Amino acid sequence: MLTKNKFLRLVLLCTLPFLLTSLHAKKGFGNKAEDRKMKMEKASGLTPVFYNNASCNDIDSEYGSKTRYDGSQRPKNRNKGHHGGTDWTITIGEPLLAIADGKVIHKGKGGRMEGKYIWLLHSPKQTGMPHWTYSKYQHLDKIPDIEVGTNVKVGEVIAIGGDTGTKGGHYGNHGYPHLHLSIKKTREPNYEISWGKLRAKKAKGTDVLYLYNNTIHTPKLFENIKTQPNEVLVGYVKNGKITPQDAKLIWPIACQ
Repeated sequence: MLTKNKFLRLVLLCTLPFLLTSLHAKKGFGNKAEDRKMKMEKASGLTPVFYNNASCNDIDSEYGSKTRYDGSQRPKNRNKGHHGGTDWTITIGEPLLAIADGKVIHKGKGGRMEGKYIWLLHSPKQTGMPHWTYSKYQHLDKIPDIEVGTNVKVGEVIAIGGDTGTKGGHYGNHGYPHLHLSIKKTREPNYEISWGKLRAKKAKGTDVLYLYNNTIHTPKLFENIKTQPNEVLVGYVKNGKITPQDAKLIWPIACQ
């Protein structure tokens, strides 16, 4: 016979997982909560200049900007109204490239403002920067087939661009095909996957353009090219080849 106390214990056991899920989300394990709390460096203020005047996708919404690609204001409850990544307008199906050598450490599917995504981890040796770098490619057309743990080379196709996570809300029913690239950095490669989300210890958001500036991997062909103080020379992939050939950091979308 099911007594009142046994019934209450049974109800508690059945509802506990849902209560924990709710509590877990409130603590900030979801993407929105992570973004809202993320410590961010200031925008670099740099302008990319492409070797040999190549035609490359322009940035449509810069890191740290208070407006979207169409000039509308960003919500103030996310990063105090500042953009936590960098956006490029693309066509669905466009190949996305590894900005540097690295390793696939996570991939998955989120909800609104995130979509399908993939995370790469880059060591200081691979980027020429003094920190460990995490790059997250969002709004992918599909979750990449590439396996977690796979080492990738600079310029390698690691995902296909799309519009997942953009339909509804501000972008309307048609969505907005674009690449949102988030860059985080840490002193050590300390991260964990918790409830389908990647969390890096003491991570700080930063502008992707910093990665192309003052790096030990500057291509030799860049050494004698004069630029303005706010300009940074960037390598890229064109016709399937890295240009310049010794570039260790490249633009995430192929150029023309």
